Amino acid sequence: MTVLTCLDIELRYPETETAGSGPVLQGVGLEVQQNEFVTILGPSGCGKTSLLRLIAGFEPPTGGTIVFDGKPVRGPGADRVVVFQQPWLYPWLNLRDNVAFGLKLHGRRRHRVDWERVDQMIEIVGLKGFEKHAPYQLSGGMQQRAAVARALVMSPKLLLMDEPFGALDAQTRQHLQEFLLDLWGRIDVTILFITHDVEEAILLGDRMLIMGTNPGHMALEQRIDLPRPRSEATTLLPAFQDIRKRALATLGRVSIAAAGITGTGQPASA
Repeated sequence: MTVLTCLDIELRYPETETAGSGPVLQGVGLEVQQNEFVTILGPSGCGKTSLLRLIAGFEPPTGGTIVFDGKPVRGPGADRVVVFQQPWLYPWLNLRDNVAFGLKLHGRRRHRVDWERVDQMIEIVGLKGFEKHAPYQLSGGMQQRAAVARALVMSPKLLLMDEPFGALDAQTRQHLQEFLLDLWGRIDVTILFITHDVEEAILLGDRMLIMGTNPGHMALEQRIDLPRPRSEATTLLPAFQDIRKRALATLGRVSIAAAGITGTGQPASA
């Protein structure tokens, strides 16, 4: 079942003295199915994060429509939660209170928090025993797990992840990739995941979208029919390498196009 539809999305900002009025996004279209894991790849400046912000409802598109769960997106909602590159934990709160923060805001009128669910989510992400720790007492990987727990405790239907592992070292990143795949396999949630890393996009996704720039558009849609569960060993499979080659070739063409050739805005199906 389709849970997210973006149709002919355009985003442009008013012209200023330092920036022109050209579109950031133009002709962008995509569909995401329930419980699907979709990764979005593309060079800096192609509009990946801008698209995520539109889907989250942080700002409206200049043109086109975004429909989530059968309703037009008019603003932010607890059914669509964002995990950013930085965990942004509140330093004056311990881990347990950080995870519960969204529930506290959402349940302010009812003056109650489901602490049982908070503790359950902390255990699910592997942080049981660290509830009273301050953020500075946690490693980078543990902080990012806490950020994921804070998002998932809201029971979102769509988890929007903006390069959540981009600031981590290679080993921690690999561990968190495997953690996320295991978590997604156990929790009923759809994931839209932005990354700069080709291998990460292929390893995680059911489907990979590659964006071009000038303006931002969909340059490639690639289904990833690799067996699950996946791990670092998956990257050694010939099928993985074939997808990687096609992705790199597309990114190469996108880079050339960025020098002055405008994209069509339409994805090539695989």
